[in-house]
Amino acid sequence: MAIQHHRVGVRQWATIGAAAFALGIASMQPAHAQASATATATATKEMHGDWAVTCADRTQGTQRAKACVVSQTQVDPKTQQRVVTLELAPSTAAGGETAATLLMPFGLVLDRGVAVQIDNAPSGAPARFQTCLPVGCVVQLRLDAKTLSMLRTGSSIKFVAIAATDGRRMLFTVPLQGLGTAVDRAVSLSKT
Repeated sequence: MAIQHHRVGVRQWATIGAAAFALGIASMQPAHAQASATATATATKEMHGDWAVTCADRTQGTQRAKACVVSQTQVDPKTQQRVVTLELAPSTAAGGETAATLLMPFGLVLDRGVAVQIDNAPSGAPARFQTCLPVGCVVQLRLDAKTLSMLRTGSSIKFVAIAATDGRRMLFTVPLQGLGTAVDRAVSLSKT
C-alpha cells in the first residue's frame, strides 16, 4: 500500500479551508441517503452509498473545467458533530494519483500523526498532520492506483491517532460502501 504524505503550500490553505467549510455543509446530509442528485448552474451533488460526489465548475482564465471530489463525513450520533471527514480528488488520468484530505478532530497528539489501514492490511508509516483549522486538523495524502484499488474493494479504512489527554489509541473507521461507484462517477463528471 503506497500512501504518500503530501506537503501543502501556503497558497493552498485557502482551498483546503474552503473545502473543509464545504464539507461541513455537506455533512449535514444523512449518512445513508439513497443515490440521488441535485444540480445548480455550477454545482452537482450525488450520493453513492455512504459517499457524496460533489462537483463544481472552475474557471482559470478562459478555461472552464469541472472539479469533482468524493467525500464522507462521520458524525457522532449523540451530538451530531463531525468526527472525521475523508475527501478524495480522483485523477482523471489513467493510473494517476488521487489526492486525499483527511479532517480529524482536535485533541490528538499531532506529533504522532495518523496511522492509515485499509481493512486488515498492515499500515505504513503514520501520516503527519499539516495544520489545524477551525474545523479540525488536516492530513494530506496521495494514493497510488494500487491503494485506490484496495479502497474500491475494501470494506473500511481505519485511522488511528493518539488522544492528547490520556494517550489512548483513538480509532476512526470510515466504511467504503459505494466508494468505487462514487470515484467512477467523479471521474466521469470531471471529464464533461
